[in-house]
Amino acid sequence: MAWTGHQRSPSAPAVPFKRRGRRRRQQQRSQIARWSRSDLLVVAIACAGLLAYAAWNRFVPSGPLSEVGVTFCSYDPRGNCLADGDSGQHDGMRWRMVGFDTPEIGSAECNQEKRLAFRARSRLQQLMASGYRLQTTGQYDKYGRALVSVVLTDGRNAGRVLVDEGLAQLWPNSGNIWCDQRDATAPEKKISR
Repeated sequence: MAWTGHQRSPSAPAVPFKRRGRRRRQQQRSQIARWSRSDLLVVAIACAGLLAYAAWNRFVPSGPLSEVGVTFCSYDPRGNCLADGDSGQHDGMRWRMVGFDTPEIGSAECNQEKRLAFRARSRLQQLMASGYRLQTTGQYDKYGRALVSVVLTDGRNAGRVLVDEGLAQLWPNSGNIWCDQRDATAPEKKISR
């Protein structure tokens, strides 16, 4: 009897163990190689798609929209609209200006803040009426809004214009600078009939 690398028991087949194991390992390797290639292909396609999406959002700003105009979101919740002086919606994308903060319309702490909030939103609408583009940063805030810079046709940043006119402040900030001691009353509430 020839040596096959192991002791043969009477019930064991005559094929040497080493040959049987090699064939099984080759089959397993080919299955693993097929799985790895297909998985790698799926992962590569997914990564390419994500990179393309990120590049599109970051490097392809929207063009001037002087023909379309910008409304207030309370009147046109689906179109290009402004929620307040630092946020809005553009072609279904909710956005917020990065680096700037304006008074809040919905959660104003005093009458002065409410008045300034409406002025800031109206002023931003005026600035954007002559044309603008949104430059996305590729980042989102905690509410899922894209963080953008609103660039006017003359190259100015709309947030910087609002700061210069006293209708916005730099973000992040602390405290509410819109309510001072002279007008610390709560905002007037609408009475529904």
